[in-house]
Formats: sequence, structure tokens, C-alpha cells
Amino acid sequence: APFAFQVYVSFAEEYLFRDQLQRYLQQKMSALLAIGSVSFPFALIHGLNPVLFKNSSFDWSWFVGTFIVSCAAGAAYGRRGSLAGAFGLHLGYNIIASFSEFQSVFTAHLTDGDFRPRRE
Repeated sequence: APFAFQVYVSFAEEYLFRDQLQRYLQQKMSALLAIGSVSFPFALIHGLNPVLFKNSSFDWSWFVGTFIVSCAAGAAYGRRGSLAGAFGLHLGYNIIASFSEFQSVFTAHLTDGDFRPRRE
């Protein structure tokens, strides 16, 4: 995805999940529980991306990776009370994930999807 889109999505998600939901929950419960309570649905939504957009099955590795990064972003937000650290982690993760997905698609295209060199 284009870089500007990555910036927008990262900021919008962090604003909603950290600045609104996590901040609210931290007033009602411990910071650790608030981070987990925000990170679980955040990761669940991202784990469903293949189901919703690629007609595929739930991606557990994507769920686990997103949950871990979301907890780290939540900890960064909770520690500083600023979106800067959470936003940076999220944007970095999205860029790496985009590059990895591009690399997989590109490699599959070059090898006809079976990762063996194409015979012309």
C-alpha cells in the first residue's frame, strides 16, 4: 500500500484503539488489563483480514504477531501518554508487513506460485 495510506491507517487505528479506548479503560482497570482488552480485538480484527478480503482462512500467525505489536504499542502509549511511540511501532510494523506481502506475491508470480523457476 502507498506510504501515505500506511501513515493514515496507522494513525487512525492508534488514535481509536490507544487514545480513545485504552485511555478510557485505564481509568476503569489496570494498565495491563486495559492493554490486553484493547489488543485482543485489535488483533482479532487483523486476523480476520484474510477471511474478509482474500477469501481465505483466519490467519493465526497474523493474529499473534499483531497482538504482540499491539501490546507493545499499548505499553508505549501507557508509559508516555503519547501516541508517538505507538504510532511509530504500528507504522513500522505495517511497512514491514507490506514489504513481506509484496515479496511473497512477487516471488509467487516469478515462480508460478510453486516457488520453482518458471520454464519459458
